[in-house]
Amino acid sequence: MAGRFLVGQMRMPWVSDVGYSVRKNRKTPATIRICGSHRTDFGDQETVMLIAGLPDSVDPRQVAEDIVRRVLDDRLGWEDTTPQEEGALRQARLPHPSDVAAGQIPVAHLVGSFVVSPRSGYLGTNSVRSRPAN
Repeated sequence: MAGRFLVGQMRMPWVSDVGYSVRKNRKTPATIRICGSHRTDFGDQETVMLIAGLPDSVDPRQVAEDIVRRVLDDRLGWEDTTPQEEGALRQARLPHPSDVAAGQIPVAHLVGSFVVSPRSGYLGTNSVRSRPAN
């Protein structure tokens, strides 16, 4: 249920990256990070991030993989996904923690996302772009 709620807050068409961190000690919980890009009122583009702490009983990698899978399933069904985007999406994976540099977290990069803005607020999981072609 947590994965559905989180993706609902950062609409699937907006998601550009999904990452996670594991609990390292009692003070730092495991987290899921869902990122997108936002255009400011001045026209600058900046990263926005939804960070959610997870209880000890939840595997953050499993939650992140589930979110990535759902975004990929949605995005691969878009009518206007280009062959290049489709190829990149099919290769998108969360790297194993041992394959990332020290101080970094595993992140899956998901091409083809919308920029988060008031104008794209209606572009959710029920939008024309997110619905598979008939």
